[in-house]
Amino acid sequence: MATPSLGRKERLGTSVRSALNEQLNKIQWKHTMELELIDDVRSFLKQRSQIEKDYSQAIQKLVSQFSSKRDFKNPPTVPNFDRLENRGILEMWKSLLDKTDEMGKRKGNVGDLLCGSLSEELKKLKRVKEHNFKRQAEIFQLMISEVLESVKELTNAKKLYHEKWKMCEDSRQKYRDVDDRLRSCNLKMFESKSTLEKTHKKNTDKLKQAQKQLVVQRNEYLLTVAETNTHLDKHFETDLTEMLKIVDGELYDIMRNSYTLFAQIEMDSCNAIRAEFEDLREQVALLNREYVLECFMVENPILRDKISYTFEASSNDKVTSLSKDHEAELYLNKEARKCAQQLTKLHQKIAEKSKAIKGLQTVTKAYHVNPEFGTSDAVSEAEQSLHHIQEEIRQIEVTTTKANARLDLLKDCGVDVSKWLQQAAHTEYEHTPGEQRKLDKQQLQPDLVDLTTTLRKQTLSASQSSLRGGDSDTVSMKSDVLSLNSYQSEQTPTMCKVLYSYESQRSDELDIQTDEELDVIEWDDGDGWCKGRNKNSQEGYFPQSYVQAITAPTTPPKVGGASNDVTFKLVVSEEVTMLRALFEYTAQEDEELSFPEGAIIRLLRTDDNGIDDGWWEGSYEGKKGVFPSIVVEIITNDNNPELTPVNSEVFTMPPPMSSSPTSPLPPPPSYPAPAISANDLSILPLKQLQYNLSSGSTNSFFVGSKLGDGTVSTASSPGGIRRGSNVISQKRDERELEVQDSFEDTLQETKERWSSFDDIQDDDDCYV
Repeated sequence: MATPSLGRKERLGTSVRSALNEQLNKIQWKHTMELELIDDVRSFLKQRSQIEKDYSQAIQKLVSQFSSKRDFKNPPTVPNFDRLENRGILEMWKSLLDKTDEMGKRKGNVGDLLCGSLSEELKKLKRVKEHNFKRQAEIFQLMISEVLESVKELTNAKKLYHEKWKMCEDSRQKYRDVDDRLRSCNLKMFESKSTLEKTHKKNTDKLKQAQKQLVVQRNEYLLTVAETNTHLDKHFETDLTEMLKIVDGELYDIMRNSYTLFAQIEMDSCNAIRAEFEDLREQVALLNREYVLECFMVENPILRDKISYTFEASSNDKVTSLSKDHEAELYLNKEARKCAQQLTKLHQKIAEKSKAIKGLQTVTKAYHVNPEFGTSDAVSEAEQSLHHIQEEIRQIEVTTTKANARLDLLKDCGVDVSKWLQQAAHTEYEHTPGEQRKLDKQQLQPDLVDLTTTLRKQTLSASQSSLRGGDSDTVSMKSDVLSLNSYQSEQTPTMCKVLYSYESQRSDELDIQTDEELDVIEWDDGDGWCKGRNKNSQEGYFPQSYVQAITAPTTPPKVGGASNDVTFKLVVSEEVTMLRALFEYTAQEDEELSFPEGAIIRLLRTDDNGIDDGWWEGSYEGKKGVFPSIVVEIITNDNNPELTPVNSEVFTMPPPMSSSPTSPLPPPPSYPAPAISANDLSILPLKQLQYNLSSGSTNSFFVGSKLGDGTVSTASSPGGIRRGSNVISQKRDERELEVQDSFEDTLQETKERWSSFDDIQDDDDCYV
């Protein structure tokens, strides 16, 4: 890896800029040569079609004309490539001319079909190649700017390092002078020994501070050197090679096809020279882009000689690697943590953008298969977005490579990089929305599936506990709620009525018929499936949206010693958005959903992290998957009310203990329900009770969930209070504390919104 030699006054990035500009010039020269070659071939074919009538005389002249235009020198010797088994486009061009000259001596007329289609294909190739080069030239300029920016950072780090070194040397010299005077008791006039000792102590502190700053800046310089070298390696090994590949485009494929077609036509029309053109076709099969590119690299070593930097220590500096001296270990660990967090976020971004690229590629592929699937403008916009996202991924990969370089150097220094990487991955996982981490329960452990939900519930539980800390009535009410939840976990299965028939697709599923009554064993825990038992004692899973609860559970035992009962009504409703298929759609990937025309589909999700990429997620006949949104229409509730089942359950519960059991309960005050925004719901449990007061002594709670548009809608959650008890009884562990810290600001706002509940609880002696 070559290191650029710098003059006395030459800046560090000057040689890099010159080398990169020279690279661009060489690539442009190669591109121009290929365009000229395409023009030559097209010109040859056109002229060939014009002189077919006088073929036997004009063909030799034509071949001679084009043979003299170019110097057909032998390609250079390339390692790992056998010249007898590889060919270049220039060599094949010469071979083609030779075969044509031989054919012209034997045959006088070939036909106009020989050149027409080939000429148009080469014309299109030239236009596409010019467009690709123009776009890649702009990207290459951006690459140059990025490399120069890295070199600039290296220059600044080097400059600061030498400044710190000079400061340290000055401090060391002053310290030595004072120390020598102190040892020899060489006092100046009107100078006491105590003054000299103070000066000695002051210089000692300055020297330590200067040494500490020097170590930090030296480490930064070393890290920057590693970062810049890695960036340059990626430029030479990945970016430059990828650019050459894009600039070449389909040149070699089209030229290979053109030569092969040319040879085939000639063989069909000229049996006399069949052997020659069969040989030409065999040689065309040896056309190898890698071989040609390797020859080009050998002839132009500027494209291969990498640029690298090494740490240039000052004159007396013996340290050439990262150091933990002078409390630098804290800085190194801080740097490792920052790089690990950055690396985790960058990998997440790459995954998201790769998913977006896959969606855009599916859209364009569907359009090319069936043009009625979209419009040319939409596909053009999708292709532009695709190129834009690919460029963003490339830039992210550059940053990722630089971060990896820093981590590798830190790891070699003895820093526990794996610990910071695991911590960063764990933190990123906990802050990822639950919908992105929701997988099939058979493929993921239940405690991992509900990790984020559990931590959020623990955070809310801790917040509520802090709001009510020190209140003995609160402790009593909390025990009452736990008793109620314990009762609900032991209650008998709920009955439900089947709204739509469903035929099982797997062995663990249950066939259900319309109007059939089932015993629900397990309600939907977030995956959209329930477990139940039919009248024949057959058990299995079925879609939750296909049934409706029809019975209420048994009244729970009394809690506390209150004589007057309070009825809590839990109204559970679920609004299901249904879709109708306008066209039949067949899945192209494993994650997609197939359905026929007119199928009724349940909509599960319309966006990904707030971005609607035109692909929705739904379920049909027990299968989940994504599909294009343009092949379906939304069925409104006004026209199809039966598609939105509503479930209602009433739980009657005794009131909690009060100080006077025999006294009647006062009528509940009319408190408005606190406004809970979509942002608040992001940290609340997935099913959150909203307080609502009805007439008499009945308190009503509605279970709400956050929709994609930020509104709050009621949603079915049987057993929701039971899951809440698990949150209250669960101990806070390390994961809870970490998430609680990240939600601290939002919890403060939530406490203010929940303050209205304190007054309600004081009046009604209840705890939510």
